[in-house]
Amino acid sequence: MSRDIIIVEDGKEKVVFHFAIFCELLKECIAKYGNIHMEQAELLVKRASFFIFRDINSFTGVVYFSHERSFHWAMIILYGNNYWHTHPEYATIPKDYDAWETMFLARYHLSDCYEFETKE
Repeated sequence: MSRDIIIVEDGKEKVVFHFAIFCELLKECIAKYGNIHMEQAELLVKRASFFIFRDINSFTGVVYFSHERSFHWAMIILYGNNYWHTHPEYATIPKDYDAWETMFLARYHLSDCYEFETKE
């Protein structure tokens, strides 16, 4: 299975998960909002991929990731579970995040890292 794009489906839906772009989004989000160098953000995402992303080869696994914002996953990678307790400034998504994420995804001609399709 390619880790660039993951396609999974169940009886009713199909989802295309642009995994490589999702990882790039996490890296840039960590660097921007964590105020760290991109190289360090890349290392954090690479390390996290071994345990956070291990179950994304099924429909349920992909849906699990899609139900939270990318910002949430980035902060978990950067600060750990329950990051909002240790970094309350990130208990809510920063006001500029939506515009920033939209601009990031536009570089790849996407509106989201997930494309859900209903099967007919």
